[in-house]
Amino acid sequence: MPGYFDQHRILGELYIDFGYAGALIANIIFGVAIGYMYRIVRDYDRLPRLISFGICAMMMLPFIDFGTALAKSINGFVLTFCAGLIIQRIIAPRVLVMFFPQNTHRQSRGRSHPAATGRPK
Repeated sequence: MPGYFDQHRILGELYIDFGYAGALIANIIFGVAIGYMYRIVRDYDRLPRLISFGICAMMMLPFIDFGTALAKSINGFVLTFCAGLIIQRIIAPRVLVMFFPQNTHRQSRGRSHPAATGRPK
C-alpha cells in the first residue's frame, strides 16, 4: 500500500538519476538559477518594495512541499515567476496609478523658469 513515505523527494530523484556528485551539482545549478530569478523580481525599483517582496514570497510557494516531484516543483516555480513578472511589470503599475494618481499639474521650477533664476522675463 503506497503511503506518505513512498514518495520521492527532490534530492532523492537527483541522487537516483545522477549519483552523489550529480545531485550536488544539480542542486547548485538550481540554487543559482532560482536566486537569479528571485533577484530579478526583488530588485525591480519602479514599484513599492512591499509589492515586489510579496511577489517574491509568492514565487517560493512551489518549494514549500518537498514531497512533490522535481518536475512539478520546477514547472511551478517557472509558472509563478512568469506570473510574477507579468504582475510586476504590466499589471501593477497600471493598477497603482488608478488608486494613487500622480499630481502631473505641478510645474517644476528648473533653471529655465524665470522665478527660479530671479531674472524677469
